[in-house]
Amino acid sequence: MILGESNDDYHLAPQVSNSKLSTYLRRGAHAYEAMYVSRSYVRKPTAAMRKGSDFEDAVCGRAEVVVVPEGMKLSTKAGIAFKEENAGKLIIGAADAGLFTKGVDNVRSLMDEKGFLTGAVEQPTFRADYPGLPGIQARPDWFVPSTGVAPDLKTTDRLDRFHFAIEDYLYFMQAAFVRRSSGISDLRHPLVVLEKKYPYPCEVFWLTDAYVRDGLDLMDRALEKLASHYKSGVWPLIERNEVSVSPPDRDRWFLHMGRQYEINSGDHDFSNI
Repeated sequence: MILGESNDDYHLAPQVSNSKLSTYLRRGAHAYEAMYVSRSYVRKPTAAMRKGSDFEDAVCGRAEVVVVPEGMKLSTKAGIAFKEENAGKLIIGAADAGLFTKGVDNVRSLMDEKGFLTGAVEQPTFRADYPGLPGIQARPDWFVPSTGVAPDLKTTDRLDRFHFAIEDYLYFMQAAFVRRSSGISDLRHPLVVLEKKYPYPCEVFWLTDAYVRDGLDLMDRALEKLASHYKSGVWPLIERNEVSVSPPDRDRWFLHMGRQYEINSGDHDFSNI
């Protein structure tokens, strides 16, 4: 485990992470090579990505938050003085004040209730070898060795729909990366999820072992295929140029349309999704 590695250094490392493998699965070999091998294409961070990173830093105590007073513009003389006075701190606009105050407090309260680590914490980096690849890596938001838990912080527009995000953004594969990269076979990767709207409720989503095993299976199959590109040096733009389309699974379609879904209170079980 490595502590203190910067975000830039982590993302520039050659090892394959969940986000890199997700890029390969969704955008293909050509995009993967351009973004992570030759680095000929650089994706600039979006405002949403920066806000998410800032929120994680605030929750984990890696940055002190100060809120811009209502009506103050940072481009004015008073605003410039405010920035100078708070240099090195996380300066948040009034529009996001609730998220970065009440939202942060709600997450910390839940973390404390569940026995997760609170206070300032350096983000851990796990790395491991993988045949035919530069290796694999994972970087959960924090790690609690005494309880064998490596939680990750997520935000969502709707808590009652977050279980779809686990599938859509391959968070179950992310849990597999954390487990495999750490070398801890029973390491758990709960997701601490905050709804981004007032009153900023939050819940812990526990992925079952069966769900993590699905992630490990998907991860291994994708990594083996990715390794073949590293070996051949061929990174095609697209691997097929035609596809046959069948009617969708109607039960699955209705589920995604929100006409029928079930949320259990407390800890969530997604083994049947």
